[in-house]
Parts: sequence; C-alpha cells; structure tokens
Amino acid sequence: AFAFYGPTEFRVSRWEDDAAWVASGALPILTSSGSRPDQGLVLRPKIEKRITGSLQSANDTRGINKGSSSNEITTWIGTVDVLHPATRTVLVELQSSVEIDAYANPTAESDFDEAPSMTHMMERLTREAIKLSRRFALVRTPAEAPALVTATTPKSLPVSIEGETLKVDALQAELMMQNRTRYLTPSMSDLEASKMLALPPGMLVLTSGNPKLKTGDLILTVEGDPALPQVLHRARFAGHPVQVHVRHADNTEGDLVFP
Repeated sequence: AFAFYGPTEFRVSRWEDDAAWVASGALPILTSSGSRPDQGLVLRPKIEKRITGSLQSANDTRGINKGSSSNEITTWIGTVDVLHPATRTVLVELQSSVEIDAYANPTAESDFDEAPSMTHMMERLTREAIKLSRRFALVRTPAEAPALVTATTPKSLPVSIEGETLKVDALQAELMMQNRTRYLTPSMSDLEASKMLALPPGMLVLTSGNPKLKTGDLILTVEGDPALPQVLHRARFAGHPVQVHVRHADNTEGDLVFP
C-alpha cells in the first residue's frame, strides 16, 4: 500500500514540528516521485528513557543500621505517531512502555543491542501504526515482490548521532559497524557480520526466489540510486521493471532488470 522513504534519504531539522514538510528535506523527494504533498504521511517514532532508584535500609530492634540495598529500574517509553503534514494532523498515535530488569540474564541480542526489549516494543508499535494507516492509503496494485531476503551492509548506513557523523578510532568504528550489522540482521553470526564490514554499500542477498539474483550477490544500485531496502521496495510501484546493478558472488558485475 505504501512506498517508503527512509531517514538516510533526507534530513530532519525540527523533530517535534508537526509541519514535517517544512521541518525536513523529505518533500522534494516525495514530489520528485510524482506524488503531491497531501499524499504523504510521516512515521515519527520517539523514545524516552526513565531511570528510577530506591534505597532500602534495615535496622535492628535498637535502631542500629544493619545494612542497606539499592535498586534501579529503567523504563523505556515508546511513542509512534503517523502525521499528515499537509494538514498538520496526527492520524495515529500509539504508546507503550517496557521495564528493564537490571538482574535479568542477558540474551544473545544484548551483545549488539543495549535494550532488546525496547527494540521489540518499537517494532511492534511501528507495525501496528502502519497497519492502522492503511485506512488512509490509495488502492493500487504494485508489482508482486519475489521472495528475497537481504542484509544491508554497514557502509550503507554511517554511524551518526544527532545527524552528525560520529568520530571514533578505527577499532571502535569497526566494532560499532559490526554491532550495527547484527542489529539490522540478528540472524547473522559474529563471523558473518565481520565479513560484511569489507563489503561496499549495498544489499547482500541471503536467500532469493528470483532466478536473476542468487545467494551471495550484492545489489549495489537500483535505477542508479544507492541500494537500500526501501529503494528496492519502491521499485514495485514504478509500473515497469527497473535496472539494478549487481556484483555477483564470483566478483563479476552486471546490470539486470528487476523484478
């Protein structure tokens, strides 16, 4: 129902502004695709971290302190809004929260994600927000997408904070990018994520139901644009096959028509 544009394709200058077309660089991208400003929605996620602590003391019958213990609880509060910037209307607003038990046993995801339960909460809210937004979508029939599972290489998504590229030493940068790869594709092992660090920006094909794309192929561009998941997804709405540039597993490169 929707063609998605990701945050790596535009910048946001004023995050809280409901007039998102003024507060970001997204509108020119939308109109260049042939869509009108009133045909666009903005998905706006937000996370708030709250930390509360308590101190408990134990006294004997004479009032002498026999010891104390402290406890700290971290609560993540997640919100996902769907805005209609043309009218500055919030169409969907969802909120949820999750508490983090400081004494819980870490999971495998904890190696590359500070708060896996918060991540899963935001994923659920986002899916529900998109589901509710479909009532506002145009009825159209995109091209059928072939079964394709890909992993975005870390060089496609520079590590940044508040829109500024993060400056760290080489070892820190490598570890952060490896964690970014595991975060985007949790099914990967550390070894597989390490190999991804050497790949150029693009999308690595993990499994494919399209005979033109095989496991190990690296999609480099889609119609000349950087290969990102949402770019390949939008190709379904083009109304015609699109050209993708691929580096095959044998290191040869070529163009093919997709889907």
